[in-house]
Amino acid sequence: MKIINQTIWNTAHLRAILQHAAEVELEPKKRKDLIVTVCYTRGGHSSGCAFIGGRHATIRIRHPFSRAARYLQVDHDDPRTAVSIWSNADDSGKVVKDTTPQPLDAAEHAELLLHFASVAVHEFAHIRGMHHLTMPSYYKWHGDWRPYVQWAIGFPLAVQVAKGRTTPTVEDKLAHATQMLKAAETRAKRATTLVKKWKTKTRYYERAMAARGTK
Repeated sequence: MKIINQTIWNTAHLRAILQHAAEVELEPKKRKDLIVTVCYTRGGHSSGCAFIGGRHATIRIRHPFSRAARYLQVDHDDPRTAVSIWSNADDSGKVVKDTTPQPLDAAEHAELLLHFASVAVHEFAHIRGMHHLTMPSYYKWHGDWRPYVQWAIGFPLAVQVAKGRTTPTVEDKLAHATQMLKAAETRAKRATTLVKKWKTKTRYYERAMAARGTK
């Protein structure tokens, strides 16, 4: 399975949930070929789309600070040809402005896990070849859909930790310069040794040629 994560949710966490959903819904060959794009949804906790019998799925998830986010709508029917558009269509969105973070509370977070997992199994059922008319109730937001994806509650889902760049201190720069100087001195020492080696060999062969000429 290939995951294309277009969100700030932790990719490893998303992958674990999607992998479990795929193991429930798809045979190994389908799971191996599956490509899942995870992007933001403009409303609710999660939504998605997939082609019947295909190998691509889009699973949309709310922004972790969605109450402070502004969206640009995006067409994700085919992840390979996603086109940004302004429209009133019910398409997924990209965050174009993220103001003061407002994290989800514990209840919202649990609900998000259930909805994300439910959308995943629904779309993977499409990939398996199932149409809406033949889907059991647990794929359709009514009936026993919550028990069907209750396993998702046990999975972590956190925001990806940003890798910040640190400015090196004077001590760091001195340590680096000292290391580079030592490496340069080692190279110079090796070069001097090689010069001596090849000078010795050159003199040896010069004497050998001179001796051969005398004879």
